[in-house]
Amino acid sequence: MDDLADGSMPARHRDLAALSLAAALLAAGDRKSAARTLSALADIASTHGVSRIGYWATRLAVSAGIAEDGDNAPSPAMESLTSRERQVLALVAEGLTNAQIGARLFISPKTASVHVSAILSKIGAGNRAEAAALFAAAHGGSLG
Repeated sequence: MDDLADGSMPARHRDLAALSLAAALLAAGDRKSAARTLSALADIASTHGVSRIGYWATRLAVSAGIAEDGDNAPSPAMESLTSRERQVLALVAEGLTNAQIGARLFISPKTASVHVSAILSKIGAGNRAEAAALFAAAHGGSLG
């Protein structure tokens, strides 16, 4: 993975390419190289700000039988959130708007919006609904 760290492409694209490479290596039967790539990716993705890709790498390694199942542990993406971001995500999962989140947490709707944007980026969610689903999955399928 270090040979990809030259900054020639955005980290998200580079890490997604590495994930695709690992899947191709598995399909080709090169489990040793795939394991090395997935392990490196799982370790480094969160430092690139794309910890969700690291989580996917871990899940691929588990499904391929080259890593232990640590699914009961929170995903690295969720662990990367600040305590305030976890509060905001819980309220997003309840279906609250930015204005409602702001009122509940005594912050402005704009500040709530900034938190939501940061959360979406950190956990790799495309929208609020996906973030709520990831939150529910991380909490045993319940939103409460």
